[in-house]
Amino acid sequence: METWLTCDKTSFLDEALRHHRLTWRDLITHTVLVAPAPSYKRGRVRGGPWRYSHYVFRLFLFTQDGIREISSEFKFSDATRRNEQRSNYRFDALSSVQVTENVDVGYDLELVLTNGPARKIRVKDADAHQLAPDENSQEISEINLNAAGSTHTFRLLEGIAADGKGWIERHSPDNLTPFQIAG
Repeated sequence: METWLTCDKTSFLDEALRHHRLTWRDLITHTVLVAPAPSYKRGRVRGGPWRYSHYVFRLFLFTQDGIREISSEFKFSDATRRNEQRSNYRFDALSSVQVTENVDVGYDLELVLTNGPARKIRVKDADAHQLAPDENSQEISEINLNAAGSTHTFRLLEGIAADGKGWIERHSPDNLTPFQIAG
């Protein structure tokens, strides 16, 4: 399933680049946030991340001029994709980012743009009640967040919300030591 998921993310990224007429060199960086979509079935192997029958992919393309955000639902049961949405905004339009962790509910990401209402994005549902007795809920939660691209996405968006485009410039590969890139 991970292979299919990776192929779908790659295809989604390729389509977004083509739609926006961007090339790899036009990007500062990008990140894909993968979250469960409404009405999903889920399963996992012991010690592994949850896998879902229905996902929402949210792609953030960071260019010199701002952020292009594209989201779409992917349904594995019939290999369909629908409900694509696109947003484009400058770095300074991202006024705040809030990540909320609730053990009983899950993780939510809230993006607030200066010209619109807050957007709440469900990142991960709670799963502590569905683990084996000897599994560590915090460890499984971290596995799920990393598998979904959440940790990287949170770091990028929180940094930009706090410092604007300057955060990206300070954290670009050209400005980092080999130790900072690996960490």
